[in-house]
Amino acid sequence: SGDDIPRRIVYTLNQLKWSIQCPDEIDDVEIAFTGFYGHHDYSTNGSVLSQFGLEDVRVSSSKPGPDSICFLDPTSVVKSVLGDERTPCQRCGKKFDHDEDHSNPCQYHPGIFKSQIWTCCESADAHSLGCKSGPHTGKE
Repeated sequence: SGDDIPRRIVYTLNQLKWSIQCPDEIDDVEIAFTGFYGHHDYSTNGSVLSQFGLEDVRVSSSKPGPDSICFLDPTSVVKSVLGDERTPCQRCGKKFDHDEDHSNPCQYHPGIFKSQIWTCCESADAHSLGCKSGPHTGKE
């Protein structure tokens, strides 16, 4: 049929930083993505279906302009705000600061605890340290 999908591209990026630097302009911008994933389905009829997901994004400037000096954080262009800089991770529940060094990654189970066992690693301890690690991601 014309809706057959002969090719699918799937991708997952735990953490990605994209920097835009321009010495002739005021701003140098960094865009930080956490948990970016998606796929593209290419159909035989020539159509493409794309789906994306994103857990968290932050946009900051290392050279804030004069209009942003009056803000609490002049380097922030876009960030999630809950009224507290230390937000709970949606994976492990620990509070973390997005601006801190990410040398202390999140430990989490990507599966569920079902029938007295984790579906991701078969651990029987409901409170065991996670079997996967990755960057903390906010609940914002």
